[in-house]
Amino acid sequence: MSNYLIVPPEGGLTSEERAAAISRQLYCITRPKSIQNPDEANFNLFGSVINPTTGEAALSIILDWLIYVNAAVDLTELQALFPLMPQAEMDALTTTITTSATVVFDTIIPTECTVRDQAYMEANGWFPPEPDEVTEDQNAEIVE
Repeated sequence: MSNYLIVPPEGGLTSEERAAAISRQLYCITRPKSIQNPDEANFNLFGSVINPTTGEAALSIILDWLIYVNAAVDLTELQALFPLMPQAEMDALTTTITTSATVVFDTIIPTECTVRDQAYMEANGWFPPEPDEVTEDQNAEIVE
């Protein structure tokens, strides 16, 4: 079952902008900007979904995703995306990432973040219902 990290607006960014920035910076843990090829400029770790009613964004995440940590990792931009995170938690997450060769994604999710499952997202309007499929019989003209 899919999981989603709800991303509220924060730090002057909309929910959608912040979700994209977080996903981009998560990608940069493995491939820091300093070593990226030009074609990687828009690469992200996770995709996102937008609530059609509220406009709020959520990252479509894989909790047990293994992230390889590059020795040249710079977490400055990622840290800036969580301005409300307590400094002690920020320091602990920074240490976990920078001293590990790999990290499992769910071990670096800040406590301020909310993770929801597919059932919650469906029940709360994140995915509009699919339109009914039109069958050939429904398209047939009625002739009397």
